[in-house]
Amino acid sequence: MIRARVLLLMGCILVAARAVNAAETPLLTDVPLKIERAEGSKVKLTLPRKADQRYQLYVSHDLKAWDFLGNIIQGANQSITIEYAEPTRRSAFFKVEPRPAFAPIVSRMERGANGQVFLSFPTVVGRRYQAYASLDLMRWENFSDLVDGTGSRAVAEIDPSETPEVFFRVEAVDIVPLPNMVWIRPGTFVMGSPPDEKDRDLDEDPLTQVTFPSGFWMGKFEVTQEEYERIVGTNPSWFKGDPSRPVDQVSWEDAVAYCARLTQTEFAAGRLPLGYVYRLPTEAEFEYACRAGTTTRYSHGDDLDYSQLADYAWYAANGSGTTHPVGGKNPNLFGLHDMYGNVWEWCLDWYRDTYPGGSTVKPTGPVLGVSRVFRGGGWDYRASSCRSAYRNNVLPTRRANYLGFRIVLGPAPL
Repeated sequence: MIRARVLLLMGCILVAARAVNAAETPLLTDVPLKIERAEGSKVKLTLPRKADQRYQLYVSHDLKAWDFLGNIIQGANQSITIEYAEPTRRSAFFKVEPRPAFAPIVSRMERGANGQVFLSFPTVVGRRYQAYASLDLMRWENFSDLVDGTGSRAVAEIDPSETPEVFFRVEAVDIVPLPNMVWIRPGTFVMGSPPDEKDRDLDEDPLTQVTFPSGFWMGKFEVTQEEYERIVGTNPSWFKGDPSRPVDQVSWEDAVAYCARLTQTEFAAGRLPLGYVYRLPTEAEFEYACRAGTTTRYSHGDDLDYSQLADYAWYAANGSGTTHPVGGKNPNLFGLHDMYGNVWEWCLDWYRDTYPGGSTVKPTGPVLGVSRVFRGGGWDYRASSCRSAYRNNVLPTRRANYLGFRIVLGPAPL
């Protein structure tokens, strides 16, 4: 038998199931989610759909941390069955949330002179647009970056090899960032430090030109203890006493879990479109935002004698052996505080001791690695470690009273 509990919590259906033999769960009349034992360790989830709704499935093993189970499911007047494989045979809890269906923007596909295919659609000033792709008209994935409306037609190029089998649609989307998120505009910068930079390290080269064709939002401040506890329910920090201090003693894994929970909360509230997530910044995003359009050692200049750094950072010389409330020092030219000092900040990337060199677009770092990057200097380190190009790394499981993070809002990295 499949032993299942069905609970109605905050308008969502939670189904906790142990797959033993094929059977149907007790059903609620309004959401008859069906769970069946499938081949091997797989579980089949069958969900009836309405044409005017979209749906998102989630899975959890502890009813605390929830992960997306597949992409968003398009509504239709027929059921859909999703298979879930749990190799460890642990108890799995499932949650389905209805999402409102958005009216698609009228778009057309056009073929260029050289065989290219373009998706063209009208835009309105002040709105943003997202193109989606689907193989089955039920599950949709981001196809383009977020497009700002200009009042004229926008065009997204499509790989011609995909057009015979892939469906496309365009929707006007509304993103409501959390308070204190700063828009980081698109642009190009040179990552790393030149050979003549004072106090540089060998892992800051070769110089690499990085382009961000689309912008992203970044937290104006490091994540505070108050914000972390609101999402996670606990405060692991060593330096307590003021909830506006940055959270510390969080591992890379802790920070990623926080971002996942925050994303699910904001997605469920309708403030995020499909494919947009809160996450850690990539190393390139961090340095781009940290430099804020400058090429000097710090965003406020080369500061060769470190006489100005105390206006921008809490570090060993002025940190008094502790963290401090966020935002207490001057921001950089992008309006970001504590990009230098206070707590070191986790980045998304695996660490590698060289950059790729040449030029690249939206890099996400090595595919594999042992340690994760952290950036920005901290209350416990010397002035030279606060330089825009300075890098550090440690195992992703490491927790320390000098490690914290800030968040980015943008498309989920590939």
